[in-house]
Amino acid sequence: MQILSPYILRKKTETGELFFNSKNNHSCFITNDLLDAVENDLVVKRQYENYLSKYNYFQEENEFEKTIDYVRNTEMETLEFTILTHGDCNFRCKYCYEKFENIKMSEETEAAIVEFTEKLLAESMFKYMHVSWFGGEPLLGLKTIKNLSEKFMTICSQNGVDYSASITTNGYLLNERIIHQLILGYSVSSFQITLDGDEESHNFQRVLHNGKGSYSKILENIRCLQNSNLNFCCNLRFNISKENFNNVKIFLGSDGESFKHDKRFRFYFYNVGSWGCGERSRNYKVTLPDPDASFELSKFAIKKGYNVPAARGIITNLFNCYANRKNHYTFNVKGVIQTCTVALYSNSNIFGSVHGKFNHEKFDRWHLTIDSECQKCPNALICKSGFCPPKHRSNKQRTLCNQVKKKIDKNLELFILNKEYCDYLDVKREEV
Repeated sequence: MQILSPYILRKKTETGELFFNSKNNHSCFITNDLLDAVENDLVVKRQYENYLSKYNYFQEENEFEKTIDYVRNTEMETLEFTILTHGDCNFRCKYCYEKFENIKMSEETEAAIVEFTEKLLAESMFKYMHVSWFGGEPLLGLKTIKNLSEKFMTICSQNGVDYSASITTNGYLLNERIIHQLILGYSVSSFQITLDGDEESHNFQRVLHNGKGSYSKILENIRCLQNSNLNFCCNLRFNISKENFNNVKIFLGSDGESFKHDKRFRFYFYNVGSWGCGERSRNYKVTLPDPDASFELSKFAIKKGYNVPAARGIITNLFNCYANRKNHYTFNVKGVIQTCTVALYSNSNIFGSVHGKFNHEKFDRWHLTIDSECQKCPNALICKSGFCPPKHRSNKQRTLCNQVKKKIDKNLELFILNKEYCDYLDVKREEV
């Protein structure tokens, strides 16, 4: 008798049960009628077992090791950079943890990053290179984006490597010219822009450096992006506090409607948290929300018909925080080599400089290894001992486990609500 793999995640509902195979990311929703038929009809049972066997749902020898090897090999195909192009920001958001310094990246630092890139590409057989432009506000360093993009695209072309890029921007400086420049000139295919609800709540949380609001300009620029008819995806992010929870719902019922049916736009909801290690993170001027706030808003948006692929990213064995990938490097505006963009001021997250030495041993120690005890957990192939290196080291293991288990379970619920499963299995009905 074949036994289901322990790495099949299951979530029951009133009408059936979701099976998610974390070995290969296949999923199916099985109705109660079919589950009953499996118990009472040998033909149906055989068909059901053949289906599960086809998609590798049953336990097999060394299945944990095989999956982890596949995941690691997949990650090793891509060289990933996050580059802070400028030390300053034109915003002073009330939950921001970053310290700002009005400096741009020097030509010497740009050249050193290019040299670092050439060395990495020469030493390894990468298939892909992806650069995430970050800040501060990265568009304050548009010249650096231009200079480095041109160099990276040339180097990748010479080495047979596919190049792509994304940008996390507050959206205030976006205009038609820059949009075309980024997408058509610098291979930027993905944008992340934050809108914290309607005009009232957004302007309360995300204020310009001069204290004025930013909502109307950002919304205008996002609509300019939408009207461009170019190929891109735009992740609209909402940082949730107690103050703006209801205002996000108002946005989804008003200004958000124009993006609902444009599949280039995806909606993400994140609770404001204790981000970063800077002094500002201890003096937030917003109130942290209830733990389930982002989950409740995700459900609300899905029911409204919005494209909310939150579960799609978390519920997969390929999910791993960028800072825990061994081929991911973050460069700040001065060329300091890091990996995490949240723990920017932690010494444990500094591994050297493009202008000097790089501490390979410290860099290797940063990345999490999967604890032997964790291998027995059904969530192990997704969690991989905790997602986040700083949280893994600062939390007790049991506390972290409970957080991750709850996160995965909540995302399975969103997965079902959003009908993201591969197959829907029901009893075949005879036509009358």
